[in-house]
Amino acid sequence: WNAAPSSPAPAGSRPSRSRGSSIRSPGTPTAPCAPTGTRAPTTSSPWTRSRRWRRSSRNCTACVSRRPSTSSPPAGSPTSASPTRASSAWSPRPGSGVPNSPPSTAASTSGTTGRPRRSCWSTNADTPTSLVEAASPQWFWMEERFPGADQWNSLHERLVDAWKKQAGLLPPGSPLYFAHSSADELGEDLMTVAYLKETAEQAGLATEWLSMEEIGWDRLSGRFVDNGLRFIRSIFKLYPWEWLTTDRFAGHVLDTLDNGGGTGTTLWIEPAWKMLLSNKALLAILWELYPGHPNLLPAHLDGPRELADTTGWVAKPLLGREGAGVTLHEPGTDPVLRDEPCCYQQLAPLPTFDGNHVVLGAWVVEDESAGLGIRESSGPVTDEYARFLPHVIL
Repeated sequence: WNAAPSSPAPAGSRPSRSRGSSIRSPGTPTAPCAPTGTRAPTTSSPWTRSRRWRRSSRNCTACVSRRPSTSSPPAGSPTSASPTRASSAWSPRPGSGVPNSPPSTAASTSGTTGRPRRSCWSTNADTPTSLVEAASPQWFWMEERFPGADQWNSLHERLVDAWKKQAGLLPPGSPLYFAHSSADELGEDLMTVAYLKETAEQAGLATEWLSMEEIGWDRLSGRFVDNGLRFIRSIFKLYPWEWLTTDRFAGHVLDTLDNGGGTGTTLWIEPAWKMLLSNKALLAILWELYPGHPNLLPAHLDGPRELADTTGWVAKPLLGREGAGVTLHEPGTDPVLRDEPCCYQQLAPLPTFDGNHVVLGAWVVEDESAGLGIRESSGPVTDEYARFLPHVIL
């Protein structure tokens, strides 16, 4: 998540782009939403639990500007260090180009607190939803509506380049599978996986469709297989690690994990260490390591502490997504602790424009800032109903 962003291309010198021009729905029999096929007696499906898929908190790095619709991230803005997705600021990455982290993305929401100060609200390095909107539609919107303008957006090109650079780290002789949960009710996860699959194909990689519910476990070989009983050597999953590690076959995931050292049989993208960077406990750890940092908000794990009497606080579940379980508390409110593990962060209301609460998000690809996404919501908590707002640099 940490590298100085490159400057956007000057206005009038746009590169030629093919942004998802051939995104297509998966065909049978391997469509992500297709019903699980008949399996041999030696296999079973690890992910048959029925649950409603909640979209992830999506965008990344520390906030960009007080006027979210017209500014690009300043040079030196903290960014993510994952190859394909945006991520949070100041997060350590265990080495550059490690084999178990091919093009990965991460995201963190951020904004201003009514002052010129830019503050990081949260991060997500695991599930890159809203990537489609940030990478493709808002670029086409700008080209059609403001052909002479620019945009902080090089996501598509950087994703394709990242897949090319990391191709040699993928297990040979096997396609890269792309999977999401068929419990997705809105179709956003399907389109996100479709777009990432498209970028991998443009990089020359062989790919296949699969849903999480179609993944099988072969008891004879001790390996994960697809619905045709072929071994799954590498897979991008739009499925949170906190679910993957608590599902029925979580033990098999960890026992067969390919960490790039040739000791496992399945390489998962995003890699397992991304779960740490998507845990909101990271916000409290960052504040402990860098107290008073101008781009951080005070945050604690054992309660609101001084925030209860000063600024007020926000209680956030450590693994919550899309604003689920987030509660806001004004100063002077009794500091009641939640039953579930939470991060207690300083209350910093989002800026509002015409009644819309605005949050900024920056994406990082291969250690460099690669794009900006803006979302606005009707309430003070950004949730799954937030609207994506394209931006332009005039």
